[in-house]
Amino acid sequence: MIINIQQTDWSTDFPTLYSIREAVFVHEQQVPVELEIDDQDFISQHWIAFADGQPVGTARLTPDGKIGRMAVLKPYRKAMVGTHLLRAIIQAGIAQNFRELSLSAQLHALHFYAKEGFVAEGPVFMDAGIPHQTMRVVLRKQRELGVDGKKFRIRNLPESVLDMSGQCRRSLRVLSPSLEPEIYGSDSFVDQVSQLARKHRDVTVRFLIHDDKPLRENRHQLVTLSQKLSAVEIRVLPRKQIVEQKECYLLADNCGLLVHHPRINADGWGSYNLRPIAEDYITRFDRQWHHSKPSPWLRTLY
Repeated sequence: MIINIQQTDWSTDFPTLYSIREAVFVHEQQVPVELEIDDQDFISQHWIAFADGQPVGTARLTPDGKIGRMAVLKPYRKAMVGTHLLRAIIQAGIAQNFRELSLSAQLHALHFYAKEGFVAEGPVFMDAGIPHQTMRVVLRKQRELGVDGKKFRIRNLPESVLDMSGQCRRSLRVLSPSLEPEIYGSDSFVDQVSQLARKHRDVTVRFLIHDDKPLRENRHQLVTLSQKLSAVEIRVLPRKQIVEQKECYLLADNCGLLVHHPRINADGWGSYNLRPIAEDYITRFDRQWHHSKPSPWLRTLY
């Protein structure tokens, strides 16, 4: 048996795509027909598997990297058709620079997806009356600024700060209680800030803090750097605005952000490409920056 995989789209091959899905999902698994087609079909990439020239399987990949509607006609399920389909989608995901792909697997198919590197996570849930579990495969380890928009939970704040700031190219804004040394005081972070500030004349590096007293009591490399480079600025929030601060954040360029509670070990979230929300944070930061002032203590402290 010769198996070929062909990429297509919904408008081009709707009859073939739907005939396979109808046979598997509607007739075999009793999924209501009104649930089988959704608005994702029109914007997704689709694949058709051919066995000796006959269409026998299909799957799709949504713009946010979710594999779905994988269906193989019953007589061909032991012929590696599903494996060929899944591998073709994974290769397409790699070529299109997806960081990860996810899917909702029916419980009986968990082992099938696991063989291709997918890992199950989260609780079992019902979809169209059938138990499923989310599975995910990571295609590349590092997130890319301006590319990876999916929100993630911050598990190690210093590592996330170092990674995102290292990819920054135009502007870096940080709102922090006092530039905590364990986050913003490492040699690696200060070196990244220094390189960014020297990159070109239009670069903006701004640190907005609640309290400059800890910086007066302990030597901080960013203070020294701000005295050497005009592109690196540190300002202090007015006391009345500090009371209103319920979160701190780092903003990289106009798209990346890390948001966390003022307590260092508290939960937080981030995204490397969430422009509308990042721009809202930038507007908020710039408004506060306008009302802040440089610390007279930090100008000549060192």
